[in-house]
Amino acid sequence: MPAVIFKESEVNFVILDPYYGGLWEFGKREIEKFLMINNIIVNNCTNENMEELHNYLESDNLASEVYEFLVSEEIPLTPHYFPKVILDNLYEYDTGIITPPEIVLEVSRKCNYACPWCYISDMTNNDDELSIDDLLERLIKPMISIGAKRWTLSGGEPSVTKEKTMKIAQMINEETVLRWGLQPEIELLTNGYNFSKYAEEYSRNNISAVQFHLSSPYESEEIALRKPGKNVNSYAEVINGIKSANEMGLKTSINMVVGPDNKESVADMIKLANDLKVNWLRVTPVVMSGKAKTNEIFLDFASYTQITNTIANLTQGESAIAKGLDVYFPSIELEDDRPMWCGLGFLDYYVGYNGLIYPCNNLIEDGLLCDKNSICSISATNVWFNSPALKQFRNFRINNVGSECGSCNSRSYCVGNCIARCWQQYGQFDLLKKPANCLLE
Repeated sequence: MPAVIFKESEVNFVILDPYYGGLWEFGKREIEKFLMINNIIVNNCTNENMEELHNYLESDNLASEVYEFLVSEEIPLTPHYFPKVILDNLYEYDTGIITPPEIVLEVSRKCNYACPWCYISDMTNNDDELSIDDLLERLIKPMISIGAKRWTLSGGEPSVTKEKTMKIAQMINEETVLRWGLQPEIELLTNGYNFSKYAEEYSRNNISAVQFHLSSPYESEEIALRKPGKNVNSYAEVINGIKSANEMGLKTSINMVVGPDNKESVADMIKLANDLKVNWLRVTPVVMSGKAKTNEIFLDFASYTQITNTIANLTQGESAIAKGLDVYFPSIELEDDRPMWCGLGFLDYYVGYNGLIYPCNNLIEDGLLCDKNSICSISATNVWFNSPALKQFRNFRINNVGSECGSCNSRSYCVGNCIARCWQQYGQFDLLKKPANCLLE
């Protein structure tokens, strides 16, 4: 998981892991060493080639101490940004967050499936779709200039507008290499449609990771749930797509959105993902946003508990059949004093097809815009650093969970650490007070 950096003064900095709740205070010299270590890792090092890092640590006692601390505290060392950009500008930043976001770019709203739980309520494009030139000049170049390294291309379905998707990936790659001499990380979110046909072309444009959306390990159930277009087999598209991506050496994952109609399929999905040798499986309880809210699709507590147990039984212990598979499901035990943090305000930056910016993909609502204008008339980087809509989620010194909800054993089911889930279920961004419509009552 990534770590973000806040500047509190010229000599005081904070490294924060928003997903697992870690917070570490660093001084001026220590944060410089942290960034230097990260920079060496980004530039040179693989598991087989750690020589430059080893030499640096051998020659610098403080750097060695910082590195030992990072390892002992399990502070992430895989930055989502280019560390040299942060290091070179460390004393030019205002106080606040100084690391760039992970950008999710909605290539288009167009989609050839009709998933009933999609987080986007309306899949049609208006006439204000951003041009390629707008994307390059108003988003890609500015974000690269502040060190953005990690991009996700989403939709709709990106393959429906394949030429535009390819062009965007090409521009991100070319501009990053031109500016920093290094390659970005670009992930594609797809329902798998035509992926196997274009896998080689995606790889050529430096798309290095692909998340396939698959709702069921059973062909008939998958097609019934996803409602693909005529003569489209959504199950076969994903299976063939994963095989092609694996052959190309791309990182692959499956995202299974779980609701009442496919909750019994989780066990066999784990087996399928393991057989397909994907890098990881994401089992996502449906979030009541977009179409899911309209269609009142909801996962109850009993089903959540059943899925938690199923995942544990299949992935843990000597007899587990998929113990090598990395499965993500929001069922972690949360300490009583754990604040509710996620990527919101720290990492997430969702850019719609029309240039409007939202806090995350599950908060695509007019009233939650980061700015009322599109990136055609505002600074995309200024929005990231200064938008009040984002800054409201960055008060990490203040706990946003009260004692009653914080000590509840069912909190991981209720909202976990997902502020968007909290908003969609309760209409509030914190749990300082127990919601009147608590899900468990």
